[in-house]
Amino acid sequence: MKIPFVLLPGLLWFCGLLPLSAVDLDGNGMCDVWQARHHAGALVAADDADGDGCNNGDEAKAGTNPFDPASRFQAVIARPGTDVRLTVATQPGKRYRLAHGPTPDGPWTPLGEAQLCLASELELTGPLVNERRFYRVEASDADSDDDGVSDWAELQLGVYNRENPNTFAMQGGDLAAVQEWLAALSGGQLSATVLTGAAAEKEDSPAEISYARSGSADRPFILFLSTRGPDNSSRSAASPGEWTFTDANDAPLTYRLIIPAGSAAAELRIHPVADAL
Repeated sequence: MKIPFVLLPGLLWFCGLLPLSAVDLDGNGMCDVWQARHHAGALVAADDADGDGCNNGDEAKAGTNPFDPASRFQAVIARPGTDVRLTVATQPGKRYRLAHGPTPDGPWTPLGEAQLCLASELELTGPLVNERRFYRVEASDADSDDDGVSDWAELQLGVYNRENPNTFAMQGGDLAAVQEWLAALSGGQLSATVLTGAAAEKEDSPAEISYARSGSADRPFILFLSTRGPDNSSRSAASPGEWTFTDANDAPLTYRLIIPAGSAAAELRIHPVADAL
């Protein structure tokens, strides 16, 4: 896959995505954990849900959000002194490598080993040459413990140790645990009960939803959170920033709620944020 490149005098670059190496039980070419993380189970790999020029399959490989055009595999290029420097927007748990070649189609010569990134940004450098040169940033999956679940997926799930193939010391290891979790999600083993249907700013009263699982409670159960507008378009809806998520202990949540091992349910609270005076 090629992402549109940026031109500086004598320099061209673009991003390349190497073959997916992730849990893909449905065989659609997209990581199942990525689909759950972004509620993207209905997407087709060849389509481009957010119109950002990267199709859904490529967003799955890059680990980016297919519904947010600002979330994409991209870099900023500069050439200070005798180096070419690319600052890459990265996904923790992915590997990145810089390569160069004489044409947009290669052949590509890697500049060093692929680097595992655990942050949201990475700087890659290469030599500045006299002739026009094409540069490519390659992204690929990492699996530090060789358990069949990528580092990116384990970091997204939040309860797995990416350096331990059997985080919970149970039969089948982490791969079996993730497969079991995916089967529970797709098999309807999660239910929601509204405990408090309305939230009020003045009283600082949150809305409350209880999520319960059926089946085994031997391992934690991860629920990725997502929001959308009202089904009735004539009704107004709160915008991001006008509410926050917490658990039952009012610990802040961002994009996931975890039902702990040994527990059958967990509570999500939605707090309205008071308007600024």
